[in-house]
Amino acid sequence: PGVLSSYISADFGEGARADFGRLPLDAALPVTLAARTGRRVLLADQAACEAMSSHVLEANAATGCQAWASIPLRAGAEVIGVLTAGWKQPQLFDAEQVDLLETFAAQCAQALQRLAARDAERAAPESALRSTAQQAALVAIARMLGEAEDEDDVLAVVADQGAGLLGSNGAG
Repeated sequence: PGVLSSYISADFGEGARADFGRLPLDAALPVTLAARTGRRVLLADQAACEAMSSHVLEANAATGCQAWASIPLRAGAEVIGVLTAGWKQPQLFDAEQVDLLETFAAQCAQALQRLAARDAERAAPESALRSTAQQAALVAIARMLGEAEDEDDVLAVVADQGAGLLGSNGAG
């Protein structure tokens, strides 16, 4: 199974950050269930937490919470993260509160998408430069291979130039 990395606010304490910052994706917790299924998970009170798993009760003990909401963050059909909130008192999760949670999650997903697009834009020129350099290296290697006089010359080009092009520790 995969691993879910979480940013856990300082409000939950260092112990919770250490214990729940990296979780196996198959852990029986609201956040991992929402990540796996793409569906929101609402645990309104201690009884709902207990019904889900002993892992949730451990989270409750670590954080002092007894109610949880985990809302998937979506980019189209893809789940790109999960927004999880915890409360120290039971929650009703009425339509208004669920709508607020869903709207906030959508805003978080938009912000993450914007950051990913910005990072992709920044990486594009670097990728284009890298591709241009790789194409030039391929042309130079093709020229050297064309000038090879024997198998040793070919192997020398492969070992010296090919390994560098591929970023490998050696080639033969």
